[in-house]
Amino acid sequence: MYVQVLVELKAKQIAKTFTYHVPKILQNEVAVGKRVLVPFGHQQLEGFLLKIENTFD
Repeated sequence: MYVQVLVELKAKQIAKTFTYHVPKILQNEVAVGKRVLVPFGHQQLEGFLLKIENTFD
């Protein structure tokens, strides 16, 4: 399962979506509109889950 997450990059004042793979252990927790923490480089950023997909496009 993959999800599209809207992440705000405050330093650059950019809002962009990124695709993340969801581990099986977390797949029951996934819901559109939910606030999530995602890995981004060497940090974790807050984002909002916009779309759930079964395959990576």
